[in-house]
Amino acid sequence: ENRKTAGTDRVVVLGDSVVLGHGLGDLNQTISRQLDELGGSTVEALNMSVGGYCTGAEAELFQTRGMMFSPDVLVVVFVENDWDDVNGHTAWVGTDEARPTWAEELFVHSDLFRFASLRLDWFGFRTGAGPNRRLVDNMEAIGGDNVTQGFQKFAQLAEAHGMHVLIAIWPRFT
Repeated sequence: ENRKTAGTDRVVVLGDSVVLGHGLGDLNQTISRQLDELGGSTVEALNMSVGGYCTGAEAELFQTRGMMFSPDVLVVVFVENDWDDVNGHTAWVGTDEARPTWAEELFVHSDLFRFASLRLDWFGFRTGAGPNRRLVDNMEAIGGDNVTQGFQKFAQLAEAHGMHVLIAIWPRFT
């Protein structure tokens, strides 16, 4: 049920793996759970984050799924990789080249074969492992400047539905 309790402010938290809690041993340490605790019984925080999503995808998710919860506040946690016009978890970094089963098995179980395959790009293993190879379809579907488009969509939804939007910039820890 999507009804909120009277006197409760509903907060939807959007982001990627940072908000999702990737790498945390205790999910009570996520941003949304911390908001729940800080707000006590007057705040209900819903975590709608998806690891690897860019700002544009988060805006689409919020419009299609998050608005049904009638939030009072939207918190968007912006991370540096949100500038990338690609959704990391959906961007296949593999190759279209069909590999024999024996090559797949050797790649997994033989350090020497894996080294040679990556070094010499046998069966497309090196090409498929490259960090810059993303599906063109994914990038075209998102389009350019996903951040601006996503922020514009958040602003339109906020104005149309009378909610507040907070953009939180996650610092880069190096």
